[in-house]
Amino acid sequence: MPKPPVGHNPSTPWPQWPVVFKTTSSHEEGCTRRWCLASNQFLGKNGKVTGVEVEEVENLKILADTSSVEVFVNDGEYVFSTRYYPEVYKLQAEAVGAQITLSEIM
Repeated sequence: MPKPPVGHNPSTPWPQWPVVFKTTSSHEEGCTRRWCLASNQFLGKNGKVTGVEVEEVENLKILADTSSVEVFVNDGEYVFSTRYYPEVYKLQAEAVGAQITLSEIM
């Protein structure tokens, strides 16, 4: 998820929960805040999660047609593909704080 905007966020109007950048006293005491992360693996000991191994998502490409979707993360470092059979064909895309390009591929 990208870094949200400070203050009002027009992409999350009421009644949706507002996605805005907030800083608390705990953040001000010292921490590293990171955005656009992908979880690689959860770390644990004795059945309890102790941490998570992450890496930054540099770019994301999504290709979709009438019955399939392919997702390419970091220029194909990770690839996901699936088939679906929708009853109604619609297009919806959302990118909060990121650039998005919609293209028709013939």
